[in-house]
Amino acid sequence: MTPRRDAAELPGIAAISGRALFGAGATDRLRRVTHLTASIAPLTPEERGFVAGAVLAGAGEAWLPRLPDPARARCAAAFAALTALTRDERAAALAVLISQAVMGVALAPLEALHPGWLAEALAEEPSDLIAALLGGLPPAARRAGVEVVRGRGEHPDRITPRPLGDGALSAIHCAVFAPLEALAVAPAGPLGARLAALGPDPLVDELAMWGARCLGESLAAAPVELRASAMAAVGAPWAAEIARASAAEVPPPRREQARWRASSSSPSLSDTVSALDRLRALGALALRDALDEEGAPSRRAIAGCLPPVWGRLLLD
Repeated sequence: MTPRRDAAELPGIAAISGRALFGAGATDRLRRVTHLTASIAPLTPEERGFVAGAVLAGAGEAWLPRLPDPARARCAAAFAALTALTRDERAAALAVLISQAVMGVALAPLEALHPGWLAEALAEEPSDLIAALLGGLPPAARRAGVEVVRGRGEHPDRITPRPLGDGALSAIHCAVFAPLEALAVAPAGPLGARLAALGPDPLVDELAMWGARCLGESLAAAPVELRASAMAAVGAPWAAEIARASAAEVPPPRREQARWRASSSSPSLSDTVSALDRLRALGALALRDALDEEGAPSRRAIAGCLPPVWGRLLLD
């Protein structure tokens, strides 16, 4: 059996930061164009894309009369403000405009995501910028930001937030957290909904239970000694699930599928990984296929609820 891969998956998710999107020094350039907020804020995502395209194409103002009011007035004001900028300022503003046109004005809620994803998104940002972002973040993201700063040996309360206008702060928030938007989605079916309702720790335990079930099915009809060795390696309560699954009547195709998963989950893991973590990795493979039957949103939603080390296994 060959692994199922989603061609539309998001490679390197959470490894992208504001710096990656906008380049070095982008936050300083964005700070200098905060006066654009009044012109850009009223635009819909579609209008932002339209204005950005017109500026990039050097279309002038000839296209404006084709728009109905009030869109024409909004786009004209934004177009005039953008064309009055210097080249570097315009490049920074266009990056924000295009990203917001694609992603929408507001990012999806971050509260449902595991704090580990939020910490990774903030890890490449300077501490004073994190301090500036904290005030507008939900509690989970705020705690993640505080932990990032503390991990650098700094005290969050002693850091002076970088002075940024509302426009630049909103744009940087978008740049930092936009890569996580695909994980902050509603599950597409009952399995995803049930798993999403669990807390982070019970969800990691659920991975282990899926792994124990899959391992047990792969050992159906195997010698008793082999099954006993697998159960001893992981201990309770997972051993009981391995025993139950291995003693059941498992159709040959399902047993072969379980064996393929068991063999596929091992090469990517270090020799130092615990037996329980190997069980969780196997569970992620089994769960990934089950969630795929509901649709990609379920798989991404549960990946976002898990710590990144396990969530990525649902995205790979």
